[in-house]
Amino acid sequence: MKDIDNRECYFLDCLTFYDGNVFKQFKGISRGSLSYDIRGNDLDNKLSNLWYVFIPLNHSKTLAEMSDEERINRHDNRTSASDEFIIWYRENYLDCMKLKKDLD
Repeated sequence: MKDIDNRECYFLDCLTFYDGNVFKQFKGISRGSLSYDIRGNDLDNKLSNLWYVFIPLNHSKTLAEMSDEERINRHDNRTSASDEFIIWYRENYLDCMKLKKDLD
């Protein structure tokens, strides 16, 4: 990436649920760009060393430069496979399982 000007990139996370009958996939995306340098603090809660070079969309700091509050409250239109799964699971799977139990 040394001489590359277009540094746009994204993280894509995927989660698959399968219980033997139901098969469902969830995807999340976080758009941004790559920093020209490694920047930020060594964080115990980092999910990846890419935090030192990933700048979320609409921001100027890498994830490793942001405070926990900045990271949590950032506005970069990201989606999360885990969040999508939790919503689906609560609304669809748990309700169905509860209904089935109530009918038994």
